[in-house]
Amino acid sequence: SVRNLLLTDFYERPMQPDVGSNLRALLFENYTPATQLRAKAYIQDVFDNYEPRAELVETIISFSEVQQALNCTIYFRIINSIEPTRLDLVIERTR
Repeated sequence: SVRNLLLTDFYERPMQPDVGSNLRALLFENYTPATQLRAKAYIQDVFDNYEPRAELVETIISFSEVQQALNCTIYFRIINSIEPTRLDLVIERTR
């Protein structure tokens, strides 16, 4: 569920234009510390607005210039669970 929400762009779902994270839009901008903060904010928004069953613990964002990809490591905890779950995402440009 979390992976699907993070990989969904805005206006991708019919009748639900605000569902998603729009992380792919960040691939077409210059990578700066501000871009990294925006990516973390997008991920936090997904957890706050669309996933009440999980709580975000930590987000690690890096950019691979060779692959032109955004590497996201997300640690979250499912409600009523003690151990965090790790989710690794690689978001690449589609050509």
